[in-house]
Amino acid sequence: PSNLLCRSHIIAEISHEAFLGGDWSLQAEYIRANVRATALEGEIYVVKDISTGRILSSGLWFEPGRGLFGTEAQRALGYDTFFEKLSPETKEWTTHTELEAQMWWCFCLGTEPDFQGRGLATALVDAVYAMALSKQGFIGLSTPTELNVAKYRSMGFRERGRTWLDTPKGGFPAIMLSRDAPA
Repeated sequence: PSNLLCRSHIIAEISHEAFLGGDWSLQAEYIRANVRATALEGEIYVVKDISTGRILSSGLWFEPGRGLFGTEAQRALGYDTFFEKLSPETKEWTTHTELEAQMWWCFCLGTEPDFQGRGLATALVDAVYAMALSKQGFIGLSTPTELNVAKYRSMGFRERGRTWLDTPKGGFPAIMLSRDAPA
């Protein structure tokens, strides 16, 4: 899924400009570290074309109390190597920015461009939502773009808040959304 995530999600996400410290040559390494860490202690959901075996959509999720790169074991799977290549300013910002929440949290959700608009990401979100509800939980994510806010609202998310994250590259909005249990 790392190639899929690089092409369909991250290029459009301005937040990754900050996490990469503006050095897009580190993108593939960063995504591989994301996928490895999620495989170790999170959950990877995919939609696959049965006839070709091609992954068309994927999501990286962590249960409450766990987070991306939250343990030494996760960081050892590529993040530490990636982190050493960042500028000192980006290292400082990354180390002191807390983006975790007490919910099932989606760190990355993407669909191949040719397959967007067909409900694939919605199917992934619905599967994680059903699982979270079965454990008396809920799901959440954040995005820096209004376009994604509209997409997530159509999936049943509601906006919970907005903040601005200052970064060495200028900053970006963080719009938090959640999909809670029906009232």
